[in-house]
Amino acid sequence: MFTSAAPVPPRAAGLLALLLAVPPALASLAGCSREPPAPVVAPPASPARVAESPTTAPAPQRPPPRSGDRARADRHLSNARAAADRAQARREYDLALAADPAHREALAECGWFLLEPEPGQDAGLALLCFLDLVALAPDDRVARAGEGIARAASGDGAGGRPLLEAAEADGDVMADAARAAKVEHALGRLDGEAGDLANATRRLRRAVELEPVALRGAEPLASLGEFHAEQGSAADAERFLREALDRDAEHAKARYLLGRLLTRAGRKEEGAVQLEIRSLLEQLHRAPGRDGEPALAERLKWRERLLALEPDRVAFRAALARVLLAARRFDDARATLAPLGAATAQPPEVAFLAARACAGLHDLAGVEAARAGLAPLDAETRRRLDLALIDEWRRAEPPTSEAELAEMARRWE
Repeated sequence: MFTSAAPVPPRAAGLLALLLAVPPALASLAGCSREPPAPVVAPPASPARVAESPTTAPAPQRPPPRSGDRARADRHLSNARAAADRAQARREYDLALAADPAHREALAECGWFLLEPEPGQDAGLALLCFLDLVALAPDDRVARAGEGIARAASGDGAGGRPLLEAAEADGDVMADAARAAKVEHALGRLDGEAGDLANATRRLRRAVELEPVALRGAEPLASLGEFHAEQGSAADAERFLREALDRDAEHAKARYLLGRLLTRAGRKEEGAVQLEIRSLLEQLHRAPGRDGEPALAERLKWRERLLALEPDRVAFRAALARVLLAARRFDDARATLAPLGAATAQPPEVAFLAARACAGLHDLAGVEAARAGLAPLDAETRRRLDLALIDEWRRAEPPTSEAELAEMARRWE
């Protein structure tokens, strides 16, 4: 019988979450390592290391976890789903499982959450979640798929492949596009590590097609670049890696692989730029704090350097504007975004940044021009963003009366 909790946990990938800096991951689940994950500095394990894994997926050795305080776990799980950023979501998942280690929905959602290619990704801890879930529900085929992905990502390719191939053939498991993309990506990586470039390319291309979040499509594209580079197809490798960076300009692994590829091709200056960008991104992700003055000053310095290295990269320009807004340097934020042109020609998240900068300057005409770029969003998201703009206006000098702010809100309804 097909059973499953939510296939892929809600991710704070809405517009508001995209506009927030992501702090370092918090402590791991109780009883597990509390060290933050190291940034990706090199391609994953070689086929030789994978070959050392068991040849079959072993039955779970962990006894089913004991039940705890279900009501308290439900509250924390609800908080995780509504979290504004990954750090908060991770903290709430930890608390949910501490309250009730046998909470099946929390185990499933936390397991998928930990597999996301984001800061805080931890395939080892995800595997523990799925093993506990399988111990509680041995017939849950979605949990088995998660276990297969986690095993493959943890270096146990031989143990993960049977589970992944079963998932790939299961229409119910593959009905969810985001989950299916993860299955295809994991199998494609195993094919690539085994030297099977044809099947790796087929599956990784399929993962890109299935992935509903464009940003995450950078992950299988980076894998395509990696395996084509290993097979000597430098032109194809460069094309895939640049496409990955078009989707996610801060994909550290794609930056590393492209830098290495260009350097080996004799294009040393271009390669040095990519490797410097990758180094700056690592420093940004390791920066302590979020709003503390030292961390803010460091982030500003690194963001300015990133934009200087790739001045045409919209993502870098928007990221610098976010830091300038955090520092309440509204004039500089507006000037940073000005070269991008009209807000209606930019992604909604960029238009919102421009509107925020104008709100901080009490430039009503500028706010309303930038708000036009929010038109593609649904009505509820636009309403929430309008409230954020009004709050930004309220905090700026000189003070504005609540009556004036209410009138502004009515104009935007």
